This record gives sequence, structure tokens and C-alpha cells, in this order.
Amino acid sequence: MRICAFYSSFDATLATQCQLDDLGRDDHANTLQGATPLTAGTPVAVRLHGPNDVDVFSFFATAGHIYDIRFLPAVNERRFRLTDADGKTLAETQWNRIVHEAASTGTYYVHLLPNSSWGSDIEVRVDDLGTDDHGGTPQTATRADVGETVTGLIHKETDLDAISVPLDADVFYRLSCTRACTLTTRTSGAPLYMLKVEDGLWHVHTPASGLVTFIVSSRSIPYPFTFKLDQASTDDHGDDAEHATPQTVPVNVAGVFELGSDVDVLSFELEAGRTYVVSGGRTTIRILDPHGAQVPLPYEAGTGNQTFTAPSSGTYFAELKSQQPFLTRETAWSFSLREQ
Repeated sequence: MRICAFYSSFDATLATQCQLDDLGRDDHANTLQGATPLTAGTPVAVRLHGPNDVDVFSFFATAGHIYDIRFLPAVNERRFRLTDADGKTLAETQWNRIVHEAASTGTYYVHLLPNSSWGSDIEVRVDDLGTDDHGGTPQTATRADVGETVTGLIHKETDLDAISVPLDADVFYRLSCTRACTLTTRTSGAPLYMLKVEDGLWHVHTPASGLVTFIVSSRSIPYPFTFKLDQASTDDHGDDAEHATPQTVPVNVAGVFELGSDVDVLSFELEAGRTYVVSGGRTTIRILDPHGAQVPLPYEAGTGNQTFTAPSSGTYFAELKSQQPFLTRETAWSFSLREQ
């Protein structure tokens, strides 16, 4: 019931209004004995009948299954705890939800503790989520394709959810994992470049094709997440001499650095003893001779150009890299080479 109080001050008469509500009999037991059984997936109505009322519920759990216990609607500071059949506390929260993996098969108890929302109508429900949704290692990871959305739930601090995706060389990907996930990665040995753009969003690039495993973890539980890896763009020039883009002298070419890790390589035929002028925009330049040795590039202060004399005839390479190693967006570059 609800009771109103009357107040007066300095003999003044105050108009008051009082309401008395019949909340009915206590609908659920206060102890383990007589606890109200819960069926997975079926909500049960609850109403605390006073500031000291406790309502206890029970459900049967299977070892290894994960159970999601919630009170709705959600409000701040709604305390409840989960115990085993001996009354031992397994989890306690004031945030309306507990997700728990049953260590053994048997009966578990949900205790709705006294709180300020007493007298209001709410619901309690328990859902059987089955066993863990994703393995925690590259060997047990969930396999996904580029463009596929994967959802998961980190149900305890030691839970790891691993997702393996086949990535192609010289392709740039956009990875989203929300809420803002904590990620670690495993590869078969090839380097993997990840640049965090903002919370929950990364650019991803690998110079070698292969299966990459992304492992999601969290200390804030329960932690639902959504994971997706999309192709953003394809590299416009090869990353090494074997995949260099052939050019004809004089060379005037442009390109894009998709990430700071991107390397663009060009190839061209030069003659021994001839001097060549090199210039570039938004790029660092290395010239490699037919044997892979770096050719010195003296800098001309007046023109801003660089020159070199070819020590031998053959195929030379220009290796171009971004001047900024941590690019958050694509950056265009230019390169030119001509005979002096």
C-alpha cells in the first residue's frame, strides 16, 4: 500500500490529497522454499510489495549453457542476484541483467532485492542462449566472409570470441565492430596493418593473402557486439618489384595511398650513363637499380628535383611511400621521371 503524510507550518492550513492503493497479496516467495519457477523464454509478472520485499524465482539450467536473466522495463539501480541451490551468490548486479554460464546442471535461483521501484509492475525472464556462440582461438573460430555480419555476446570476462576471415593481398578493408570492441589478431605469418579511425572502426590491409583471425574481448559484461569486414578499395599499384606497374620514360603517373602502410612500386627501362630527373608530390621516393640496390638521389635546392645517373642499363624501380605513416583517409600522390 501507499501512505501519504500531512504537514502544516505556522498554523497554516494546507490542502492535501491522500491515496491508498491495494497492491494485493505478495505474489512470489521471499526465500528459496516456494520460489516461483521460470520457464526459458516466458516472462513472469513481478511486483515488489514494499521497500523490504524480496521475490525469489527458480529455473533449471544445463551445464555449459549460457542463461540471460533480465528484468524489464530496465531502470537504474534494480538489484538482483543469482545463486545456486545452496544459496551461494554466483552473480549480482544493479543494472537489470545477468548473463551466466551454468557450471553444473541443476536449479538456480534469482533474487529480486528491495529497490526504489517497488509497487510498479515489471517482468522477469530467463533465456537459454545455448553454448558459447564463438570459439576463442584460430582453431575454433567462426568462419566468416568479407561483407558478412557476425553477432556475438561476450558473456564473461574470460570469454573470447574469434572470427576468421580470408583476406586478399593488396585489398583495403573497412572493419566495424560495435559497440567499440577490443580486438586482437592472429595471422599465418603475413603482416597485418590496422589503423583505428574511430571507436569501433578500423582500416585493414595485408600484403599477403591468407586467413586472419580477429578475437573480440571485453571486461564490460555482458557485451553484445556486431562485427563486419567490408572491402573498401583495391590497391592501384603493386607493393613490390614483382608486382610493379610498368611505365615508359618519360614517366608521369599518379596514384593513391589507401593507408600509411601502402607501398606503390613502378618499373621502367633506363640506359647506363644517362642522367634522369625525378620529382614527386606527397610521397617519399626510392630508386632501385636492376640488382635491387638503392640509387643515391641528390637533391637540387633550386628546383626541388632529384637527379641520378643510371649506373647500368636495365629495369629500374621507383618505390613510393606516404610521407605520413598514419593516414586516416586516402591520399593522392604524383611521380615523374624524365631524362635530363
